[in-house]
Amino acid sequence: MKISFLALALAASPAFSAAADTNGSTIWDGVYTQAQAQRGASDFDTFCSSCHRGGFRGAGFMNRWREDKLASLYAFISKNMPVGNPGVASPSEYIDIVAWILSINEIPAGSKELTPSAAANIQVIGKNGPAPVPDGALVDVVGCLIQDETAKTWTLTQATDPVRTRDVDSEAIDIKGLSDKPLGTLTFGLPDVGFYKPQNHKGHRVALKGFLDHQPKGDRLLTTALATLAPDCGK
Repeated sequence: MKISFLALALAASPAFSAAADTNGSTIWDGVYTQAQAQRGASDFDTFCSSCHRGGFRGAGFMNRWREDKLASLYAFISKNMPVGNPGVASPSEYIDIVAWILSINEIPAGSKELTPSAAANIQVIGKNGPAPVPDGALVDVVGCLIQDETAKTWTLTQATDPVRTRDVDSEAIDIKGLSDKPLGTLTFGLPDVGFYKPQNHKGHRVALKGFLDHQPKGDRLLTTALATLAPDCGK
């Protein structure tokens, strides 16, 4: 996959565009129990504390995971931690660690324990509600791919609000459910889309994956994948 150094830098420091999908619960609805968080604190000490002393609380943590499902945090922890021996803990131990992380971020507990399946329907948002997706986040967007014939630049027009994705290693896009998605009102410059043979998708309704790049002269997407959804841009 071709990703610019700027894209990688942005991915490391998220902070930008589009409202979250708040269907279902949010982390502020009491989605874990205090007893579960206490177990998670012990599990964290067992599996994680030798490498991690901080970084799981505050604005930095929230910016990394907000406008996404809680399942993304659970998946990241369960697939990657502890370093060198990922997957050594049980699913219940990993989800308890997620509950502990919520608790140390002063997100209130409730009466029902968090489960991996429930996390798939729980949105991570800040205390003040949904906010724009952070600058530098990896996102999926649907729109119309057009070229300025004079400047030879490419633009995604009638674009939908960006939706966060964590599938950074894949050069493909999961287009299931995207073909019928209504077009939007946003426009994004595509400075490095040339690597993905945009001429094969010119004038098409497309799905594009890339890193958000907020610029004073207009927002951009640093492309990591491109796929045609329809051969025209009819609504």
